Amino acid sequence: MKNNIFDLSGQVALVAGGSSGLGLQFARAMANAGANVALVARRMDLLEENAKAISAEFGVEVYPHRIDLRDSESVTACVKDVVAHFGKIDILVNAGGVGGSGDPALMTDEQWYYVVDTDLTGLFRLCREVA
Repeated sequence: MKNNIFDLSGQVALVAGGSSGLGLQFARAMANAGANVALVARRMDLLEENAKAISAEFGVEVYPHRIDLRDSESVTACVKDVVAHFGKIDILVNAGGVGGSGDPALMTDEQWYYVVDTDLTGLFRLCREVA
């Protein structure tokens, strides 16, 4: 059932991290409010599956696209492709990220840098490109 409390009809939401978890739930919420959704993450198989399900449930267009938040060129290309597809991006939901090994005291420097480059720097890259 479509929720009209916050009508986003005609808007385009780019949701990073849309293959699972909070990103997927944010994408569903945007679609439920009427927005078309660019669903972006690393796992194209999950993105395609989720895009079909969201589109069928809410009757909006969902465009899946692979992105690697640790790679500036991937982020730039993704944003350009989404704008080429929809003509604009109105809403950015930055829910992409990776988990560490659990206990930070046990993380190596390389594991720490991977998490920070994805969860912090990657989200900065995406904000910069969408702006």
